[in-house]
Amino acid sequence: MKTKKYILKGLATCLIAAGLSACVDLEPKAMSFLTPENTFVDKAGLETMLRLCRKQMNFEWFGDAFNSGNCETYSVYEYAWSDLAVMGGPETKEIHNMLSQPSSTTNMYLHLRYWVFGWNGIKYANTVITRAPEADGMASEEDRNACLAEGYFHRAYWYYLLTNQFGDIPWIGEEITGAKLDFNTVSRKTILANIKKDMEYAIQWLPKDVIRGAVSRAAGEHLLAKICLATGDFQQAVDATTRCINDYGLHLMTERFGINADDKSKDVYNDLFQEENISIVENKEGIMIGQEIYGLDGCSSPSGSKRKRNFVPQWHAGSKVKTPDGKNGTTDASGIYDGYEQLEELGRGLAKIRPTNYAQYELWKDCGDDMRHNSNNWFDKSRIKYNLPASKGGSSKYFGQPVDPAYCTDTMRCYFSFPIVKVLIDKDDPNAGGKVPVGGFTDQYIFRLAETYLNRAEAYWWLGKNDLATEDVNTIRRRVNAPELSSVTLEDILDERARELFLEDHRKSELTRIAFLKAEKGIDGYSLDNFSEKNWYYDRIMENRSMDEAEAKETAKIVGLAALKYGDLSNQAAKDYIFDIDRFISFEGNTGPYILYTIVRIKSILGKYEAQNPGIKAETILPAVSDAEKTLMLELSKYNDVMENAFAETAPHKICQYIFDLSNAFNSFYHDTRILAEEDKERQASWIALITLVKRVLEACIQVLGFEAPERM
Repeated sequence: MKTKKYILKGLATCLIAAGLSACVDLEPKAMSFLTPENTFVDKAGLETMLRLCRKQMNFEWFGDAFNSGNCETYSVYEYAWSDLAVMGGPETKEIHNMLSQPSSTTNMYLHLRYWVFGWNGIKYANTVITRAPEADGMASEEDRNACLAEGYFHRAYWYYLLTNQFGDIPWIGEEITGAKLDFNTVSRKTILANIKKDMEYAIQWLPKDVIRGAVSRAAGEHLLAKICLATGDFQQAVDATTRCINDYGLHLMTERFGINADDKSKDVYNDLFQEENISIVENKEGIMIGQEIYGLDGCSSPSGSKRKRNFVPQWHAGSKVKTPDGKNGTTDASGIYDGYEQLEELGRGLAKIRPTNYAQYELWKDCGDDMRHNSNNWFDKSRIKYNLPASKGGSSKYFGQPVDPAYCTDTMRCYFSFPIVKVLIDKDDPNAGGKVPVGGFTDQYIFRLAETYLNRAEAYWWLGKNDLATEDVNTIRRRVNAPELSSVTLEDILDERARELFLEDHRKSELTRIAFLKAEKGIDGYSLDNFSEKNWYYDRIMENRSMDEAEAKETAKIVGLAALKYGDLSNQAAKDYIFDIDRFISFEGNTGPYILYTIVRIKSILGKYEAQNPGIKAETILPAVSDAEKTLMLELSKYNDVMENAFAETAPHKICQYIFDLSNAFNSFYHDTRILAEEDKERQASWIALITLVKRVLEACIQVLGFEAPERM
């Protein structure tokens, strides 16, 4: 107690003394005197803000999607609202009605964070744009203009995306330093004109050579071209892309390079996406690259890209991935089970999004030996195996065998194919301590030269220079051993973008851009007058979306019945045959699904033609102008004879053989003939009449065989 008493006395004495002393300053001291006015006055100060601008771009590509605590990866939205992907499953937080009450856990709120981060990017850029002209500590006007140019770049980048996400939005052209409540929207067209002007200035001053992650002049040319595509200035887009391709020492990587260059089992496309290869000097294809290296100061995500978590199937959900004998089939538990470890191969995916049927199947038909679809770069779902051992409740009979989708209760989320080379990032946080891999740290292409070629191809297409557009597309295809095209449509270019840039570009934004162009130009019956009710973007999404559960089940029933009936009837009745279900259900060869797919393909073409030419009837078939067209006509002419003989001989296999030959003839004609791109309307109408007849004949034949075709597959 005495000690306490003396302490209190001492404190009292000190306080009294302090109060009586005129020399003691009790005013609070600022820990820092940094303000915008004394910080953003020279190149170093403005560079700090530019680094924040660069970091802001990384939020699009890194982090855990649909997680209120760590909601980045805005690229997920670009794909979930596109023709290439849908939400992973109904149990994920869906994109809620925007009229619903916002909360921290609804995706309505989470999507608005795209809005927030976009405006943050504009805010940072405007700070540079406003402060750079007044900065009195700049060493040279060149430094000042370079800072200003990169500020313009970042503002244009975010405005380009926000206008394609939200349409008309406010235009904020300078730093806001006080309270402001009077924001008004400006037309998308006006905003695009503004950022186009900014980028025309920027490319004069952006440096050619920059540190990793900074904005180069080539990146400025690339962004300018994208904006010019949006404004309809197609020749200017050609000029900007051509400079980007030719003037800055860039080129497509066509030879092996980097960490696995000596591994003969790999290929150059695989090399492009190895974490160690993206930013190396040897890689001349990367135009602008986001930096996300573990331990690097300023990384946008503390846990990395989360790509395995966002984009890989939820294969490990054993209660959903059943074995044929009713056991749980898979697990994400760590450890090696009899030498088979699926967790290390795939990581712990949650399938925040999944590819559509268009992305998984349609895109890859007739692509030959396209290396983007080989086992190094594309993971086929048939490679998912049962990995839960009997000792842990699994099946001893099926352990280690491929998953049978017939017993997978959620093929939507747990069983699909995906671009493995874009997803399997190995560098997880080494301090994670036994946690399952979710896809760690890697640099990310923001702009890559392959997109530049495809941007130029589209610009050429809009200008009517199909030969030049085709050559740019074929330049991309030659690199990956895909068959070259004789001509291209806009759809062909979009298909190529999907194959080359899946999980890299802003897919939804690019589709929206094209929808506006078609409406502004009155193409295919689209107009700005009713854009909210009818637009190309919506029509394309609906055409390429996966089916809902009810339609999928009905389609599966139709196709399954056709596969069995056709498999039986295609064999001569008097002869034995092997019941091979794998062959029966194949979409290739003389099978029921192949015939149905041919019919559905024709229906799709006819639907597009009717949408483009409302009220026009195609009834006259002109003489053939190609060998493929002549062959198709000759096959059609056999219809009556085949049906009479089949009836007389009670030989349904002859009908099967006939429609197989007819389907082959049609598909050869289809690949040789750009029906919907034909400028001669009379010739186009003749082809439409011809394939309409093919459809009628095929449908009549399968009706005799006892099955029907769905509307889509």
